[in-house]
Amino acid sequence: MKTTAAIIIVLLLLVGFNSFYTVGEGQHVMVLQFGKILRTDRQPGLHAKVPLLQQTLTLDDRILSYDGAPQRYATSDKQSINVSYYVKWRIANAADYYRASGGDELQAGQRLSPIISNALRNIVNAHSMDQLIAGGQGDIAAGTLQQANEQTQKTLGISVVDVRITGIEFPDDVKAAVYKRMQTERQQQA
Repeated sequence: MKTTAAIIIVLLLLVGFNSFYTVGEGQHVMVLQFGKILRTDRQPGLHAKVPLLQQTLTLDDRILSYDGAPQRYATSDKQSINVSYYVKWRIANAADYYRASGGDELQAGQRLSPIISNALRNIVNAHSMDQLIAGGQGDIAAGTLQQANEQTQKTLGISVVDVRITGIEFPDDVKAAVYKRMQTERQQQA
């Protein structure tokens, strides 16, 4: 009799603790029932849910970062360059974000990468090498940000806050040709 009462009390306590969840500062908490989104809570504090039927998924409301792998692009004057970048983004619509990525930050980054890559390709193709070197990186970042936001807000439920170019380099095969040309020019001058 005592063991049965103890088991019932423990089960009631577990159900009671499973009936509540907390939302912290800088968090979205989605309440799901059988994988379907019931509601999204952003208000910090203690909230209630139906135990055992409803699950919660906590999403970060802060600015997140994604480092893109260097990509090879061609400039408007047909020169190949490798561009490295990073992206700062945040969740704009939690429901769309969940549908697009399942709430997984890594998967969202993988879905974001081709969008940024295509936007960068369009912008780099419109600039010459001289423009890129002379300070067009700010223009590239601004144009990429604008193009990326148009797509990501609709498809991924995220807002791109910032895109920064961390490096523009010649590919190894182009570097060798540039150094050889420089060497030839110096020899002609000598």
